[in-house]
Amino acid sequence: MTDEYRMLAASVPWENKSVEILAWLDGGDRLLQATVRKDDQGMAGDIYIGRVEKIMTGLNAAFIEIKPGVTAFYPMEDAGDILFTKKLSKTKPLCVGDELLVEVVRDPIKTKQAVCSTNLSFYGDDVILTTGKRGCGVSRKLPKEKRKELKELFAKETERFGLVFRTCAQDKTAAELEKEVGALREECEAMIKKASALTARTRLRRAKDPLLSFWERLPQKERSAAKEIVFEDPKLYQKAQKSGANFAPLRLYQDKDYPLWKLYGLAGKLQDACKPLVRMRSGASLVIEPTEALTAIDVNSGRQTKNEERSEYLLRINLEACDEIARQLRLRDLSGMILIDFINMDGEAQQEEVLQRLREKTSADPIPVQVVDYTRLGLAEVTRKKVSPSLAQQLLSALT
Repeated sequence: MTDEYRMLAASVPWENKSVEILAWLDGGDRLLQATVRKDDQGMAGDIYIGRVEKIMTGLNAAFIEIKPGVTAFYPMEDAGDILFTKKLSKTKPLCVGDELLVEVVRDPIKTKQAVCSTNLSFYGDDVILTTGKRGCGVSRKLPKEKRKELKELFAKETERFGLVFRTCAQDKTAAELEKEVGALREECEAMIKKASALTARTRLRRAKDPLLSFWERLPQKERSAAKEIVFEDPKLYQKAQKSGANFAPLRLYQDKDYPLWKLYGLAGKLQDACKPLVRMRSGASLVIEPTEALTAIDVNSGRQTKNEERSEYLLRINLEACDEIARQLRLRDLSGMILIDFINMDGEAQQEEVLQRLREKTSADPIPVQVVDYTRLGLAEVTRKKVSPSLAQQLLSALT
């Protein structure tokens, strides 16, 4: 397997429909990440001038109308510095009728409304500028000296805005980062000025196209090793060409007798990503069961070799499970609380080795993952930030 990757934009048969899929494969054509591409891309990432319709004091939350007849849930503990375009009360922090800038951070899921925040985000290649929370955040994957340098360099800037530096900022010069931060600041200030002359329920920014959004969510290290992005749809191919985005080389695939999904076995790969059972090379397996409250993962042993001690064998299986669990979390886009039932091990040293392996493997996930610890029942507790519905939920929604 080579360290190169490719992205596919393909139409895949799924039950009785054809579903548009964006897929990310490694050099061995193993599926690492996938999402359903919709013409209606949802609202996440959109910025609106919203109007406060109702305040739920007991929940410390409010409902904000962002489009005519469309309200979003607003958790007030996430308030930060609010950018008002109309403020009715000088004494109350928030009241019905106030108009303010909000960003949709989560699309509606099932019966739940969209969720919005007053902490607006502006994305660059290496930096994210935020309005609601000041300060400087730097990826923990950067060396300690580099983190300190960036915080000192942008200390004055963070008196007004928040800045978050991604891992890829490590390879950029101070001048390059200052230029990027300046461009994001200008974009933010221009939006605030524009909003002052507009009415409530106006959309100020449309979220990025799903193709670009999917591409930018990929780890920088993998993107830099991308061989190509392959399209079947000529219109989508032309749209990508005209976008001006910093994509990998683009290629149009035009073999109608042998479509892209069949060439790379995408239908089978997606089916496997929705099945509870995951077979590992050793013969051991995982059983992944998502529920409404959490995701349970059970590690089952395979066949032990004759000359291997049982404690060594169990440790080997659990370490292999860590690698596969990290891949499955990303592939299936599982989020929230995840409880893992590893095979019982001998002693705390082995348990800690397994946790460290899990931390190492999940650190490559583009979505934040936290490996917490073992619970009192001996289950490993993991959390993964919810950014979008799971892959299984997306495929199910595509059929309706």
